[in-house]
Amino acid sequence: MWSKISLLECLEYVQQLKFRLGSKDFNENVNVLFIYILFILSVYFLFYQLLKKLLTKSKVSKVMHRQSINCIWNFIFYFCCTTFLILYHSYFIKDELDFEKGKWYPKRRNLLFYKPCDMVKFKIITCIISGFNVCAAILDLHARDLSESISKILFSFLVVICYIYGYENYSVVLNINLGLFHMFTELLALLSLHTEKDQILMYRVFVVFKFISWIYVFLNFLPFQYMIPTIHAREVEIGLTIGFVAWYISRIWCSPFLHALQHQLYHLNSFDCQGENSLSRCLMLKDTPELKHYKSLKRAYFEIKLHHERYQLNKLNLSEHAASAKAFQTIKAVMTLKRKLKRIRENKNDQQEKQQ
Repeated sequence: MWSKISLLECLEYVQQLKFRLGSKDFNENVNVLFIYILFILSVYFLFYQLLKKLLTKSKVSKVMHRQSINCIWNFIFYFCCTTFLILYHSYFIKDELDFEKGKWYPKRRNLLFYKPCDMVKFKIITCIISGFNVCAAILDLHARDLSESISKILFSFLVVICYIYGYENYSVVLNINLGLFHMFTELLALLSLHTEKDQILMYRVFVVFKFISWIYVFLNFLPFQYMIPTIHAREVEIGLTIGFVAWYISRIWCSPFLHALQHQLYHLNSFDCQGENSLSRCLMLKDTPELKHYKSLKRAYFEIKLHHERYQLNKLNLSEHAASAKAFQTIKAVMTLKRKLKRIRENKNDQQEKQQ
């Protein structure tokens, strides 16, 4: 098979790919993104099947398979992507930023919005990040997690907006910081999945780390380093401001604080909560379709068991009532018989007295 592929054909494919990546046509860009999304979904499916077999052999609960695989998949992507972006920024962007800082009159007041843009490389980075987030949104939608799905779609739009306006440094630095945050949270989620239920202290430690990391990124770093400069910068396009604010609001909506409030308001029993009435476990575990199915089966089992116990109790009460009624009738008959015998004796004694 390999002998039929010539070097000229390979070069032709490479030139065609380079042409597609360098093209500014909208339809061409959509086709590239669509092909990449299909490729990512295919790789995820193979990765899922392979890791599912390994988890089955290691006797991990089937309820935790999907979430464990998703955590490992996300961690691998964010680790590779963040490592690449750090190297990319240090080799291709940092030198231009340092050169711009040394000028008397820099082009931008805030170098976060500086455009040292190589469109071909930036397009590849944008396709990879936005395509992965679209795939993650599809998986979240399949798991019926609408809020997370919308948030990831909005982030994909934000990355595409950065590409359209040429804010390469803005996009790369943002994805580096978010990649580090997601690596940490996915690692916490993976550890919590394989922690025993009775180790409540470990779950509380995981929740504390999750809250601290979320507060630092979304209440300290992003508002002061990104949102406020984006809103107040005069030279920034309005599309970038709208995209960032919309995505930031969606992340606030998916915050662990609102998740904890939802737990207190709506998780009234262990069947409604993925953490079985434990706030720390509820915050660390996602409500996957497998977990919902398991909770439905567990609820049905307990309802059938309760119905059976009620039936046995009613049957016992009925038998006891019947036995007591039978005993009462027996005692009543004995007392009636005693009265009759007493009357017979009294009548017999009266007759004997009259005869004497």
